[in-house]
Amino acid sequence: GKKEVIDSLEKGQHVFTFTGHPATCAVAIKIVEEVKKILPQIEEKGKYFLEQLNNISRDLSTDFPNLVCQPRGKGFMLGLELRDSYKNYDKGISSVKPIAGLIGMRCIEYGIYMGFIGKQNEIIRIQPPYLVTLEQIDQVVEVLKKVLTEYTNNEIPDSTYKAYQKYALGLGN
Repeated sequence: GKKEVIDSLEKGQHVFTFTGHPATCAVAIKIVEEVKKILPQIEEKGKYFLEQLNNISRDLSTDFPNLVCQPRGKGFMLGLELRDSYKNYDKGISSVKPIAGLIGMRCIEYGIYMGFIGKQNEIIRIQPPYLVTLEQIDQVVEVLKKVLTEYTNNEIPDSTYKAYQKYALGLGN
């Protein structure tokens, strides 16, 4: 660069080589243009996904009133809070226990990555890629239903509990 420009920078002002580079900026502009094109699809699929999560919540609250299932989110930043107020005492879970981490761990065993977050791992984090199809959303919902059914029927394998306790971060494990 020009000496007067380089000499004008204070220590730490120029940390990243490509930060303001014209080629980098051109690529960033193109990415924003492309994402804007698919935003309506993302919004539509996100609403569909949230609707499916609300259906799961409604079904669970009818059949298992002690299981709290609260979907939330917008677009492809979705969450599902899961708590159980009485199940699985024999597995060492207290009377009111967040179970999202355990459910997420079991979903992983079925090939569907479900992150879990929160102070006690009480929320399943669902953030699919922008190009996810409705069929793939349905597949995730089916696995989630299957795992929640396993949980309510006390059919989660001991190996899943052990994996959750070994690998989960946070206070909820």
